[in-house]
This record gives sequence, C-alpha cells and structure tokens, in this order.
Amino acid sequence: MNLLWPIRFDANEWFVLAVIVIGYAAAWLLPRRFPTIVTLAILSLGVGVGFAADSLFAAPPADFFDVNDRKEFEVFDVLVYFQYPPFNYIFLYVYDRLRIKGPAVIIYVLLWSAFSVLVEGLAAHFNVFHFTKGWALKYSFVFYVITQFGLLPLFYVMKKHFVSARAKALSKG
Repeated sequence: MNLLWPIRFDANEWFVLAVIVIGYAAAWLLPRRFPTIVTLAILSLGVGVGFAADSLFAAPPADFFDVNDRKEFEVFDVLVYFQYPPFNYIFLYVYDRLRIKGPAVIIYVLLWSAFSVLVEGLAAHFNVFHFTKGWALKYSFVFYVITQFGLLPLFYVMKKHFVSARAKALSKG
C-alpha cells in the first residue's frame, strides 16, 4: 500500500499542477525586480505561510477542512504549499512596481484578498480543499487580508536590509 500517491489522479491533482505551472511561469516571465535573496525569501514565506495556515486550520485540534482526496498524507498535500509562493511574489512585485501608497494599499490588499479567495474557491471546486467541517471562504478572506498586510512590512524590512548590506559591500569594494 503506497500512501504517498493519490488513490486516483483526478481534478484536484491536475488543478494543483496547473496552478503551480501557471503561477511560476507568470512570476518567471516578469522582468527581474528583486535581488535573488529577496526573491527566495518571498517564495519561502509563501510556502511557510501556506504550511502554517493548513497546519493550524486543517489539522487537529481545529480540523476545519480537509486537503485533497483522503485523510492520510500524500505527496500532493505538500505540492499544495508550492501554489502560494508565486502569488506572494506577484503580489509584492506589482505592489513595488506601482509604488502603491496611502489608502490605495487598502484597496490593493482587498483586491488581492478577493482574488486569493477566488483561486481558493476554484481549488475547492476541484476538490483540493473540502470545506465540510465549518470553514468558509469568508474566513479565508479575513486570513488573506491579515497575511497580506503582514507581508508588506516584512517586504520593507527585506528590501531595507538588502539595500543597506549592498551599500556596505559596495563601499568596502
């Protein structure tokens, strides 16, 4: 008995693979904007936040929803976490590129949170998530708003630290 592979390779596995390919392709096609270390940090945060959220909300004791086809662990449970990083990257890329400031930040985060809920709703439609235990997309919207507002100060810290470290390195060289 192989617990690592799905019982059937069906809509949820195809959805996960499609989102990963489309997301990373979209991020890859954007002109380079951030240093490699900042890009890797942004991508790592995406995996980390996705893992933390699912561990907090989908695992016992909360156990508000299920991921993929069965309760036992499978490889696509891990691949789900790799859907989030390109969206984090594109979220910060557009934010930085457009130099969004003031009240526009609130609108931007609300629009991205709505987009995130739309993608999560599609994932639920394709049986990646099963919201049968009390979770609803409105809770996801609140989660996305909080995490995206939380991501912005982290982004500023990463950029500031890199710029400071780079300036020191250039002044020594």
